[in-house]
Amino acid sequence: MGHILLVANGVYADCMSENRPSRSLDKIVIRLPDGMRERLQARSAAEKMSVNAYVVEVLERVLAASESEWRYLASKELARLNDEIEMREEQIHELNARKKAIYRDWAEKTGDLAALDMLDEE
Repeated sequence: MGHILLVANGVYADCMSENRPSRSLDKIVIRLPDGMRERLQARSAAEKMSVNAYVVEVLERVLAASESEWRYLASKELARLNDEIEMREEQIHELNARKKAIYRDWAEKTGDLAALDMLDEE
């Protein structure tokens, strides 16, 4: 877990969540809008957590949700693309059948054996 240094209105709040030396932890400075520091303090106190532990937990939840949401959306898009591929393959099959029917009709009406040869080539 990292170390977060929160900054609100020029006041630094040093928030540690683990008993490791702060130099070994990742740090980030966050500038908060007016009133957010107090809101974080109130929420973390209600959860009986330090501000840092609370912020890290919230970030973990947001990141996990973002990753699972991305996986969900990606799987939905892949399913949609697979459906579209299947539909296009059916359309190709239907078009090929129509093309063969045209060659057969042409060969029957004109006696053109080359049209029948075209069917054999496919």
